[in-house]
Amino acid sequence: MRPTEKSRSPMVRNIQEWRRMTGEQFSAALEQVGIGRAAFAWILGTRSERVTGWAKGAETVPLYMDVLLSLMTLPGARELVLRVVRRQQIGDQQAAREFDAWEDSGGR
Repeated sequence: MRPTEKSRSPMVRNIQEWRRMTGEQFSAALEQVGIGRAAFAWILGTRSERVTGWAKGAETVPLYMDVLLSLMTLPGARELVLRVVRRQQIGDQQAAREFDAWEDSGGR
C-alpha cells in the first residue's frame, strides 16, 4: 500500500523538501572542516574525482553531505574520524598526506 500524504510522517515530507548543497557550499564546508578532497573521498569510500565533481558543481552533492560535514565540526569529531581512519590501511598517498596535514593542523 502506498502511503498517502496524510499517512506520511513529517520527517518524510521534510526530507523531500531539503535543498542540496551547491558545489560552492560543499567546498566551503570542506574548508571549514579543514580536510582535503582526497582524504574526504577516502572516508566515504569513493573516488577523489567524484568529490572534486561535487566541489565544482559538475555532480550533484548527496543530501547527507550537509549533515555529515556539520557533524565533522563538532568537538571531538576530528579525533574520532582519525582514530577510525588510522585503523585502516590508506593506499591512496594523496589521502594519507591530507590526513597527516589535517591531524597536524588540529582539524583547521
